[in-house]
Amino acid sequence: MSMLRSLTLMLSRLPRFARIGGGVAALGVIGVGVTSLAGRSGDEATIRTVLAAHQAIDTRSCLTFRFAPGLNFESWAGRQFWMASTPWTAPDRHPFIFYAGPADDTAPEIVTDLVHRGVLERHLVPVSFLAGGMASAAIYTTRRNDPDFSYELLQPNFMERGSPLGTLAWPNSVSVAQDNGAQQTLYLLHPYLISQVSGICMGLHLNAITDIKPHDRDWAGREVMTATAVYKGDGLKDWMQTPVFRRTVGSFQNLENGTDVRHRLVFHRAPNGLELVGNQEER
Repeated sequence: MSMLRSLTLMLSRLPRFARIGGGVAALGVIGVGVTSLAGRSGDEATIRTVLAAHQAIDTRSCLTFRFAPGLNFESWAGRQFWMASTPWTAPDRHPFIFYAGPADDTAPEIVTDLVHRGVLERHLVPVSFLAGGMASAAIYTTRRNDPDFSYELLQPNFMERGSPLGTLAWPNSVSVAQDNGAQQTLYLLHPYLISQVSGICMGLHLNAITDIKPHDRDWAGREVMTATAVYKGDGLKDWMQTPVFRRTVGSFQNLENGTDVRHRLVFHRAPNGLELVGNQEER
């Protein structure tokens, strides 16, 4: 309101013709300001739509492990073995594994704690050794695609070290003739993919879009726009705040202190709208 009063006072002191021209100029300045604000608001709405299309309205911040989870069959080193086909080791299954090893071995403390809290499930699987003998393996799994974890897609190297998670392709062995005429017994195994936990994650929710800046053009002549996405943490799960978790995995210290997570966004202006070409967390 003070801006309009100043403009009115200024115009009242001008000659009639100058007043008309000055009024047009003043309205032009106001119009540019309104248009600029509307443009930023429109860009923010468009950016949110683009982020939603890329499933980036909600994202995660993840901690990698200080210890090595995954497959640990070192106590069976040098002994070729395979597992019985179970709902967790069948060739057509894709388990999400936090840890696996001989059932008689002591699992890491964090594994035992997460089983006790219902975060992981423990499955016992019969194991047969090529040289004879039976044993049992323990596989600790998360829920399928659990967003509290990040995963690495792996295929165990069954050609070199035996298949830690392989199952027999046929119930019996296959005999193959060697060059000297002797028969060699082969056990054909199913290799298959697993998703192995690589970190633990906290959910983030988009709180604001800031620093929207149009740029000129990049080296390829494309119009570029940048912005910053500000995310807030959804809060820690109870099991992420235990002494064993902090001792083994660590803590989301910045997020626990209320610090925002900022992502630098880069867009190209394409004929059909904004195209997200860069989304990098600021450190």
